[in-house]
Amino acid sequence: MLEEIVEKPRIEMQKAFSLGGAEFKSATVVDIQWERINLFMNVSVEFSDLLPTDTELEFFAVNRYGTVGARFNVVEKSGNNYRLFLNITNAGDCSPIPAGDYSIYVCSGTKYFGKCSTSINHSDGLIEASRTFLYRNRSYGFIVKFLVNDGDDALTMHVMAGASIGAGAAFEYSSSSFENLLM
Repeated sequence: MLEEIVEKPRIEMQKAFSLGGAEFKSATVVDIQWERINLFMNVSVEFSDLLPTDTELEFFAVNRYGTVGARFNVVEKSGNNYRLFLNITNAGDCSPIPAGDYSIYVCSGTKYFGKCSTSINHSDGLIEASRTFLYRNRSYGFIVKFLVNDGDDALTMHVMAGASIGAGAAFEYSSSSFENLLM
């Protein structure tokens, strides 16, 4: 399925509720966790009475141009709660998720229902959920930062890859200086 999604430059951006009533109410990221390079998100979904709760949902990281950067794997479903998984350094095609700003889209087949919002405390929780990975002998960084833009409650995942942070004897690594890139 991921191969099909990655090959398509855009997913269909029709809002299902504009086609025939409010089938879907909301999807809220309630927790973000990391296990090394593996990102886990817990999402609580609220369905309306018009959409069966057994509807199979898919979650995608979609940039502002409508391009899918990655598909989240649903590793656990309990009622209306979904546990999502994404390996940041291998989004399914043996390469990391491309750099960009991504919203988490909720879809079923070709229907787009909406973006995930968040209930995580914006000032502390989202900064703590952000991560930096060093690779290539600690000379490059891969940054994943979570944020919510003003006037919008949708969760944004900012990804920056391949940022050179210096190398050689003239570069003195300081964890605090690199962590400042997250702020």
